[in-house]
Amino acid sequence: MNQLTQYWRSIPKGTRVLTLLSFFGFLVLLIVRLVARVDLSESISLNESTLAGFQLWRLFTYALVPGDAVGVFFGTLFLILIGPGAERSWSPSFFITYFLVCAAASGVVFRLILGNAPLGLLTNAGALMGLIVAWFQANRFQRFLLFGGPEVSAAVAACVTASFMIVPAALSCGWILTPGIAAGAPAGWLFLRLHARWSDRRQPPTGQRSRVSRIEL
Repeated sequence: MNQLTQYWRSIPKGTRVLTLLSFFGFLVLLIVRLVARVDLSESISLNESTLAGFQLWRLFTYALVPGDAVGVFFGTLFLILIGPGAERSWSPSFFITYFLVCAAASGVVFRLILGNAPLGLLTNAGALMGLIVAWFQANRFQRFLLFGGPEVSAAVAACVTASFMIVPAALSCGWILTPGIAAGAPAGWLFLRLHARWSDRRQPPTGQRSRVSRIEL
């Protein structure tokens, strides 16, 4: 128990927040549905009103709580496995912002593909694809043991991880959802590139940087 507690505490704060939202959010939806016969997922899922009805909050909320027990298990598992490797060099707020940006990009693609279909979608698969990109960026010079077997590059490990998300979703929901899931990857890459350029512009030129390293009072 102590080892489990220590492991949980070692996970960065942003990853823990998203994991708890995923797990307990699903429990709340399930309990309310069973006890009060009210489906709260209708107010947060991705549906035809997201873009047509300008209910843009759905582009973010649909990725916070998976829609079924399988989604909760694998969604939280991937979060715990991938999230820390991407978040350790960021602040929790930036990590969560990045997650939501990737989710929104995937949500737009989902809705464009599904058109006016009234399907209420709850999944964090697209946002997790974005996290894989961030994980690769942070670990691209390292090598990993794949399932305790062969040693592979970070690129191979990232592709294998992505396949574990795309293939099951495609087999269970149909390949029509695959572009929406995959959209999180280029969205995450673009977001990181734009953020890097913006950060570089904020930094003063080397010759203009202050030479004062500390101030003692």
